[in-house]
Amino acid sequence: MRTIAVYLATLCVQHTIIEPSLFDWCVYSIEKRIISILSWIFLFFIGSSLFGIAETCVFLTSFLWLRKSTNGYHASSYLGCISLSLLVEIVCLLTAPHLPHSAANAVVLLADALIYLYAPHNDIKIHLSTAELVALRSRSRQLLLFFNALYIFLSCFRSSPANYIAMALIADAVSLLFSKNDTP
Repeated sequence: MRTIAVYLATLCVQHTIIEPSLFDWCVYSIEKRIISILSWIFLFFIGSSLFGIAETCVFLTSFLWLRKSTNGYHASSYLGCISLSLLVEIVCLLTAPHLPHSAANAVVLLADALIYLYAPHNDIKIHLSTAELVALRSRSRQLLLFFNALYIFLSCFRSSPANYIAMALIADAVSLLFSKNDTP
């Protein structure tokens, strides 16, 4: 992946899309996006093979959007990250269809409180600036509002997709708790 990222960054410099001084940043950005896309494809393939396309789409979309703005636990390696992500996905997709409506409501309220209090987490490996923290806090609260509204709407129909949103919220909240406990 690094070879592809270096090649694409070199093309960006050659075509004056970026300044040569931004080469390393461009390589990092491209590599990060390639890894994110491949991870999403892998998680989607596994989830949809085992649990169904709709269920996997609802859970992964909710979880990954939330996770991006709340910035919870970060594993120390790519293999650790994809392994934990797969474990979270399987546990959540297994649990969601069996979650009673009253329990789902309680899970959502608990997750909301944790995400509201702890998001975004400024992981020592990432070093967010004050401006980035403020922007992510605002974004995470907007997403929290959006997913809660969607959860409430779907819950009115006793719709199972609501449970997948509930599981995404709790998975993100747990990720934030792990990140708080991981901070020195």
